[in-house]
Amino acid sequence: MLWRDITLEQIQEITKGEKLSTELLRKNIDKVLGLRLEYNYLNQNQYEILLDFFLHSFIFSFRNKFTPEKISCFFSIIKELQLDTKNHDINLYNSFIHFKQLLLKFSVHRPPFSIEIFNVDDVRKISEYVYNTFYRHYKLYQYTFCLKHVATVESKLYQPYIETPFEMLSLGGAMTLEEWKELEKQRKEEEMKRLAEEQEKLNTTSVDALERSTSSASNATFENAEVINSTTAGTFSTLLNSNDRVKSPHSHIKKQLEPIKKEIEEMTNSRLNSLNSRLEQLEIQTKKPTSKK
Repeated sequence: MLWRDITLEQIQEITKGEKLSTELLRKNIDKVLGLRLEYNYLNQNQYEILLDFFLHSFIFSFRNKFTPEKISCFFSIIKELQLDTKNHDINLYNSFIHFKQLLLKFSVHRPPFSIEIFNVDDVRKISEYVYNTFYRHYKLYQYTFCLKHVATVESKLYQPYIETPFEMLSLGGAMTLEEWKELEKQRKEEEMKRLAEEQEKLNTTSVDALERSTSSASNATFENAEVINSTTAGTFSTLLNSNDRVKSPHSHIKKQLEPIKKEIEEMTNSRLNSLNSRLEQLEIQTKKPTSKK
């Protein structure tokens, strides 16, 4: 960072003149370093604050009789710290760690990682100056130099979509607690009656299904018997005598109907059990006495 931000010729041009006033030094810094082009994103007020910040850094360097090498390194450190204030994510603690790393880089002779430009006394003076001037007002510098993002939010009100409040019902038409209990009792009785009718209908349906399955099995047996009677007597006698090879048509159909019959019985029993449990719950609710408030 030595001679990176300011060269020896620029330092000599800034400090030339017999009577160097503060205003003249300020103008020389602005003219020689060309800060306006580098910081063109700043407005006039921000730029004036930046010039004051650099001006006091040069005054501190002259009062402590820094050599041009020390002035160049110190100016680079100050410039790096000013760039930290542009970022909201870099707080005071992180910036101070950055400052210590930069100062250590120019205080210890360990090439190529660091070079000894400042002695121990210089490090103490620079630390006190930066702490009392820059970090004491770090939040102000951060507020000044942080980039501002302005968001424009426009809200529109659409009349057709305005939700209107619903109409409140009159309390005069409300029912009493006794009327409500009576209605609840009637509703439970109707529910029990409906469940009983549904159970009776299910029983009737299951019986009809069993009768239909039995009749269809009988019809199928009779049809097969008629087919057998229509054949010749010799063939019929052969079929009757060979029981070990050909099974009776009636027993074959019964075996096919057994799974259907079993499935219908299981469905019927399951439905009956659910209806019985529902009836028991309703009977318990109707028998339970109502609590008095």
